[in-house]
Amino acid sequence: MLPGCNASPYRGWYGALLPPIAGSGIAGLTFSCSVCCFSLSTSLPVALFFVALAGGGMVWRITPAKNTYVQTHVEDHMRSRVISYYVMAFQGMLPIGNLLTGTIVHQLGAKHTVTMQSIAGAVCVALFTYYSRSVRQDTPHRSAEAIP
Repeated sequence: MLPGCNASPYRGWYGALLPPIAGSGIAGLTFSCSVCCFSLSTSLPVALFFVALAGGGMVWRITPAKNTYVQTHVEDHMRSRVISYYVMAFQGMLPIGNLLTGTIVHQLGAKHTVTMQSIAGAVCVALFTYYSRSVRQDTPHRSAEAIP
């Protein structure tokens, strides 16, 4: 619970030092690179280290920052609809992703599949960070205090 509380981009001393989207990019790259290193490791202690690092990157900023980003960039009257699509994207697409991942694992093997997924994750983080910066420059940003 403590890492999740510290992950809020509008709370804490680092909020002024590290904007929420930049923090998401750093955490996303930490997560993706750690998963890639995990997939290539052959030693259990090294693999456990990278799994812990990946978990830290994910909990640190990825999930809270995405939720905060969605809620602060949506009009008040549309927020519940957007959040329902956001939750559907997370929960509703899991079975399809698992089916595709299982098919790829069957063809290429687990090691190569996880490596490919980590590279795809890094590309997605880069695209999200780039797109978020262009959106942030085009639209005024609402503070967290403005959210009822």
